[in-house]
Amino acid sequence: MPESPWGTWQRLWVDDIAELRVLEIQKGGYSSPHCHRTKRNVFCVAKGRLNLRLWVGEEKVMVLPCGPKSQPQVVASEVMHQFEALEDSVVYELSIADAGIGMDPDEIERHGESGKKPWWGEF
Repeated sequence: MPESPWGTWQRLWVDDIAELRVLEIQKGGYSSPHCHRTKRNVFCVAKGRLNLRLWVGEEKVMVLPCGPKSQPQVVASEVMHQFEALEDSVVYELSIADAGIGMDPDEIERHGESGKKPWWGEF
């Protein structure tokens, strides 16, 4: 599985309109703030807890809990977002290409770095 500063991920499936990945994110791991110009993301937490930050006008923070009552969270194309694991987490990420545009699994516009907070947190 490919590695990232926040953990590992694996592509489970990709075709002309969608891609499905499983992300294994270590506690404290976070993605860069980023957006996708031609696809939307759907995040579903299978295990653990995740903060999903969305920037829509002002900063808006959503907390994605795990468990059977979890609702998948949709991030529209062109919306800046970032995730951070509050505990070790397993997350399914479904990317869906915008209508009339083919799937580009590598399409991303980053605004910063990914990483992992130290175990003691921040001062």
